[in-house]
Amino acid sequence: MQDHDPKVGLTHVMYADDLLIVSTVTPTQCKEIRQVMEEARGFTGLTVNWQKSTLRFSTSIPLRFTRWMSRILRVQIAPNTWKYLGLPIGGRNLNRQRRLVVMDVVSRRLQGWKGRMLSMAGRSGEDASHHAV
Repeated sequence: MQDHDPKVGLTHVMYADDLLIVSTVTPTQCKEIRQVMEEARGFTGLTVNWQKSTLRFSTSIPLRFTRWMSRILRVQIAPNTWKYLGLPIGGRNLNRQRRLVVMDVVSRRLQGWKGRMLSMAGRSGEDASHHAV
């Protein structure tokens, strides 16, 4: 890989085939991010589908700046309010209704995980009792 600006600070979340990058960047650093993503293909064998990729900005960022960054990265700007893994993200602060949606989704997922873990623990206990001598 070529040398890149060490000042580009990235925070990311990876889930399945999704990569969510969060960063504060200048236009030059924005170009660096795209270049790193392109070069990573050689190491990972994975490619970015730039047609499906989108940019999201804080609501405090001027529209002209968001359009400029969109042109630099050659990706579309997505709406500020969106969902990731079923949870509402972005936009202004979460209002009461959106907080309830987040709490409901998290609660359902925890119940599912809890049920699966208890089922596995129960099965391993049953298996052990069948083999007792």
